[in-house]
Amino acid sequence: MKTLLLFPPVWNVHAPYLALPLLAANLRKSGNEVDIIDCNIDFFDRILSPEYLHRALGRAESILRKPEKGTLENAMREMAIFMGPELINSITVAKEHYRSMEALQKSECYEWSRNIIGASVNLVSSSFKGLKINFNGVSFKGLSFSNSRELLNFVKNSNENNIFAEYYEEIVKPLIKKNGYGLVGLSVADRGQLMAALTFAIETKRVFDDSVKIVFGGNFFTRIAKRWKEPHPFQGFIDYIILMEGENAIVELVESLKDGGDLKRVSNLCYAENGNIFYTDNRNVDINNSPFPDFSGFPLNRYFLPKLVLPSYMSRSCPWNKCTFCTIADASGKFRARSAQRIVEEIEFLKNRHSTSYFTFVDESLSPGLVRKMSGAIIEKGLDIKWYGEARLIPGFDDEVLGKAWQSGARLLQFGLESYNQRILDLINKGVNEKDIIPLLRRCLSKGISFHLFCILGFPMETTDEAMRTLSFLDEIISVAENEYQNPYCTKGLSTFGMESETPIHKDPERFGVRIIPSDENNDLALDLKYEVSSGLSSEDVQQLLDKYTGINVFTELAEKLSIFFCNRMIPVPPQKEEESFVRWSNYKEMSLHSGRKDKTFCMWDANFDNKADIIKVAPWIKIKDVSYDFTTFDHARNNAAIIAYNLRKGRIFCLTQKQKMLLEKIGDGRPNDWYVSLAKEDRSLYKNLIRLVQLGVITMDCEEILVDFKEDKIIETSLLPFEDISFHGISGDRYVLLDRAREKVVALNHTGALIWAMIGNEIRIRLLLASLQQIYGKHFQWEHLSGFLRMLYREEVLFLSRL
Repeated sequence: MKTLLLFPPVWNVHAPYLALPLLAANLRKSGNEVDIIDCNIDFFDRILSPEYLHRALGRAESILRKPEKGTLENAMREMAIFMGPELINSITVAKEHYRSMEALQKSECYEWSRNIIGASVNLVSSSFKGLKINFNGVSFKGLSFSNSRELLNFVKNSNENNIFAEYYEEIVKPLIKKNGYGLVGLSVADRGQLMAALTFAIETKRVFDDSVKIVFGGNFFTRIAKRWKEPHPFQGFIDYIILMEGENAIVELVESLKDGGDLKRVSNLCYAENGNIFYTDNRNVDINNSPFPDFSGFPLNRYFLPKLVLPSYMSRSCPWNKCTFCTIADASGKFRARSAQRIVEEIEFLKNRHSTSYFTFVDESLSPGLVRKMSGAIIEKGLDIKWYGEARLIPGFDDEVLGKAWQSGARLLQFGLESYNQRILDLINKGVNEKDIIPLLRRCLSKGISFHLFCILGFPMETTDEAMRTLSFLDEIISVAENEYQNPYCTKGLSTFGMESETPIHKDPERFGVRIIPSDENNDLALDLKYEVSSGLSSEDVQQLLDKYTGINVFTELAEKLSIFFCNRMIPVPPQKEEESFVRWSNYKEMSLHSGRKDKTFCMWDANFDNKADIIKVAPWIKIKDVSYDFTTFDHARNNAAIIAYNLRKGRIFCLTQKQKMLLEKIGDGRPNDWYVSLAKEDRSLYKNLIRLVQLGVITMDCEEILVDFKEDKIIETSLLPFEDISFHGISGDRYVLLDRAREKVVALNHTGALIWAMIGNEIRIRLLLASLQQIYGKHFQWEHLSGFLRMLYREEVLFLSRL
């Protein structure tokens, strides 16, 4: 019997998932035929093509013929349609850049690719009513993914509006029909894959009836199926569910189906029979004797990253396994480690077979002892690789371990910081001492290893001050990485606390001041539980705090205070993932190792302009169109005609004034610089509009005298405002907000930052600025303090810096 294993969308598009290659290797070792398809990457590669985007544009235009007036969804659809022709023309090049190492090293080119891809996915979303899809997940308006009844009703009855039904009909069904598979398996690691997986399974049963058996597996189904007490509606079309580890179970299942054997002899299995539900014994895999993963059938050249990053593992489950919020033990079983020799043999095999030197270890947590042994084996073998993985912030990662890790190719470690407060760490039972955190992170930086810090805000009984202390620490340590160690690829990941079933905190809620709110029985697919806290931050409090920290609410508050309107900020861009940071840092110019602070005599960036012509002209990356109303306001009640501009480089749409349109008509194909200078003298209003067009990237102008005027006026156009009660980017107390209207940038400044900005407004030279600040603050004010502030403003695009 031939088996087909599918990995459904929506999942990470940057690297292959390890499950199917492990299952395929075991099946092939036992002499069984199997094909594996990464439907996730195939799906996204397919919808991000000129042909599909052309279809999507036509569908979106068809939906818009009968619009629901005043809806945000329709405003986004109109923007997608407006951008559509350019996206169709640009998507092929954008994907090439996204997969290009040369483009990755040119940030503007790479960001353009990300913008085009993000806007293209938005066009695809707009071509289905209620659909919202991106690289992080999928949703449908009014549909709960926690309610199996709702979900099944949608999948069975909404094929015309189900993007995955279309994919099944065109790709999966012909494949099954052509090859005559007897068993189709789907690995569901996350809820975001559930709709596609159910669609594939239901349609397969509808088309092929019982001639094709369906088996599900993966982390998500392991967690929900273990709690069923009787057959679930899903088991009307899912014949078998493999829980926990599947390498042995899939082989045993195939062999049982071939010879009609007893299913009870198949390990880790859940199935329904005669109105009853059955669970077989759980057995762990011998990971030291398992075959190496077999990626045959995966399109390894189509992932959205310039380098192929392959997954491997050192161990299964977690060596600590005591955190009070965690469900790892429930889904991964007992902790086991592979031998260093076996790990290195696998890495060497994969490196040679697939011509890649980039790897990620997908362990729940790397132990220092195992990292030491594996690193030593890699060094002894002479393997030239780069790798990253997750670990805990414990002293075992000392200079020796981290030094060997870097030598063996470690370039990124991801740590579960969770909180920078000992009281919260103790409540979590993290086994981490706050005093060890900074020394360990500095050790990583000194060895050339970047870090990513995962944090959870709103753990029960956490206070606002404790949460803000964690957020401030994140900004401070990332600033240390960038300014002291010249490492711009240290990152943070913020999430809010979620109460999951079967965790220690769920089993003993009173200890944490928590009251569990009874769940709606219809939400049978929900993994998170609703709860109330007796003290500390509620889930609503946490979200408000995060909004302040990230500055999301600042735009609204400033708009109301100043009676201004911000341009559209809602075109989705794929967020940068750890794989991208890892590859960037692994190829970051020449990495020099630091034992302390960097020498202070380094140069800032040069101002960088593409066009060196001595004329002013409309930028080639701007597309302008007259429309019946300004849909960038998302307000269909405003029916006045408008001029809409689309900046291809930035992936932004905004509305232009009639005066700005008149200026563009005057500029035409180009105007000499002296026209700009005379305009500044004659008509200050037109001059201001011209500057605004420069800031928006609509026109280009480049020569020294214009650059000076541009910088001066940029400061005039950027407002420095006293603003109370804003806490974001780690700044607390009285502060100022630097508002760049043109780019919709908001930067929080403390008193020192405000003083520096005011001095820059007078075009003071950097060395004089430092000397002035030393006079004000004393000799302890160092170049690092100033350079960090200047780098931040440069990164936020509110300041140009030329070479010192």
